Amino acid sequence: MPSLVKIGTAAGVKSGTLVTVGGRDVVIFRQDDKFWAMSNVCAHQHISRLHEGKQDGCTIECPMHGWRYDIRSGISLTGQGRVAVYTVVVRGELLFVELPDER
Repeated sequence: MPSLVKIGTAAGVKSGTLVTVGGRDVVIFRQDDKFWAMSNVCAHQHISRLHEGKQDGCTIECPMHGWRYDIRSGISLTGQGRVAVYTVVVRGELLFVELPDER
């Protein structure tokens, strides 16, 4: 069963916010009133800096080597690879990240 981890309030979370969820570095992205969460680690050279990248709509560009990812799916738009994505659950004003069951 997936677990929900509270990350803050919707008003307090800006796009590019880095949080640690279940021991993982996760970056929260916001586009208008929608939220997405993905691993902060770029699939290209496994550097944990996607939170510092440039967001353009629903894409994020890694600041190290320019690899771009769709923040909704984690799929690379410039190379082969994928970054793990997590579901963001909004309950009232609170945001939660859903972590998969580790079994």
